[in-house]
Amino acid sequence: MKLLAGRRQPTGGAVLVNGAALDTASFKRASGFVAQTTVFLDTLTVRETIVTTALLRLDRSVPVAQKLARAEEVIRGIGLLKVADSRIGNDVAGGISGGERRRLSIGVEVVHRPRLLLLGKCVSALALLC
Repeated sequence: MKLLAGRRQPTGGAVLVNGAALDTASFKRASGFVAQTTVFLDTLTVRETIVTTALLRLDRSVPVAQKLARAEEVIRGIGLLKVADSRIGNDVAGGISGGERRRLSIGVEVVHRPRLLLLGKCVSALALLC
């Protein structure tokens, strides 16, 4: 999976997608990769994290209002509306639960509507807004 996601370079052989050599740059734009472990700024809220991701990852031609609406749609879709304004936190300072953190990891990737979502050693199936 890390090869497909462009996180590792192949050491030999060829990586093919639909019989053609993998174009890593195109594949990265069309896909999302959720690693088993993720790092967030623990002082940000769930909403701040998703909104920042939407502002940075959605195309420049998309109006800011639509980016903000997409962020809210993702927050609702991954079931984090109750904790949207909670700080992510950490092991020492508390914050959102491990399951909520995992859903946040997925939300950060689905903001840009990837055609393919790669989940590293992941979770139960979720109905996502891709």
